[in-house]
Amino acid sequence: MSEALIRQITDTDYTGLAEFLSAFPGDEKAPEQWQQRFRYWWDDNPAFDESWTRGFVIVDSGSIVGFVGSFPTLFKCGEQVVKAFNGTTWRVLPDYRNLSIELWIKNREISNQIMSFNTTPTDIVIKLISKLNYRLLPWGSEQESLYVLNPSVYTHKVFNSWFPVISPLIGVGVNLKQAMVRKATKGKYAYKTLPGTDISFDELWERTKDTFAYTNVRTADSVQWYSINSILIGIYHEDSLQGYALATENDINNVKELYVADLWLFPGIELHKAISGLVDFVIGIAKIRDCSMVRFPHFTEKLAVAYKKKGLLHKKINRRNYYRLPSSLQIDFTSDNSYFTLLQGDYGI
Repeated sequence: MSEALIRQITDTDYTGLAEFLSAFPGDEKAPEQWQQRFRYWWDDNPAFDESWTRGFVIVDSGSIVGFVGSFPTLFKCGEQVVKAFNGTTWRVLPDYRNLSIELWIKNREISNQIMSFNTTPTDIVIKLISKLNYRLLPWGSEQESLYVLNPSVYTHKVFNSWFPVISPLIGVGVNLKQAMVRKATKGKYAYKTLPGTDISFDELWERTKDTFAYTNVRTADSVQWYSINSILIGIYHEDSLQGYALATENDINNVKELYVADLWLFPGIELHKAISGLVDFVIGIAKIRDCSMVRFPHFTEKLAVAYKKKGLLHKKINRRNYYRLPSSLQIDFTSDNSYFTLLQGDYGI
C-alpha cells in the first residue's frame, strides 16, 4: 500500500467511484445505477451548483478505496431558503480503515456552518454524531401504520425463527384485523398518479409555504426532483390540487414494500377523508406492483390519529432521523413550527 490521500470528489470521478461502490462487499447496484445516483444527487439536483462539495474519496495509486458523500436540498428557514447538508454512503476498504474517521470528519467539516441531516446512520455513526450535538427530528409518534398484503412474508420478516410455528396464526390475525379497515367515502377527493409536476405545484407551495416555519421547499422543481425515484400522487378537489404524496418502493431482504416518503397537504383539507382515500389509493398501487406491505409514517400527531382512525395496523419504529443546527442559526425545531418527512437525509431520496 503506497501513500493514500484524501481529496474532494469531482464529476470526473463518477466512473471510478461507481466501480468502487458497485464492487464494495454487500452492494447490489451495478456501476450504471451508481452513476444514475450521482447525477440525481448532484447534476440534476436543483439545489446543487459547483460551489457544493460532493464529498471526499480516499485514493491510492489512482484507485478509489474509500468514499463519503453529501448532497444539498433546499430548505425553508423562516422567511429564507437555505441549503441543507445531507450525508450519505460512508464506505472504506478494510486495508484503509485507519483513514475512515479522517475521511468522515472532512465531510462533517463541510457541514459545520450548514443545517445538517443524517437519517441512515449505523450504530457507529450514531455514537459519533451524538457527540456533535445531533438530535432526533420532531416526529408524530414512535410508531408507523402499515397495511400487509402478504401476511406470510410479513410474519417471516418480523418473527424470523418462529416463522414455521406461528405464521398461520399471525396470518389469520392480520387478515381479521385488516378486514376492519374502513373504506374511503367516494367523491370527496380524487387521486392521480402523475408523470411530473406542473405550475399547480408552484401555486400550491405559494398557498401553503407559511404553514410551517421550517420544512423542505416544495416548489414544482423541487418536487419534480424528489419524485424521480418515487411515484408522484396528486390529491385533487374539483380539479384543484390540494396536496400530493410520494410513494417509494423498496426491497429489503427480498420483502418488497411501498412507503409514503412525503405528504404535503393544503391546511384546509378534511384530513381524515383525504388520508382515508390516499391509503386506499396507495394500497391499490402496491397490489399492482406486487408489494408485500405498505408503510405510512406518522409525520405528525394528526396524521398518526388519521391513520389509526382508518383502522390500519401499527408497529413501533426505531427512529434514526437526526439533525444538527449550526450555532449561527438561533432557532430550534419543534412539532409546532416544523414539518419533517422522509425527504431529510438520504433515506427517502
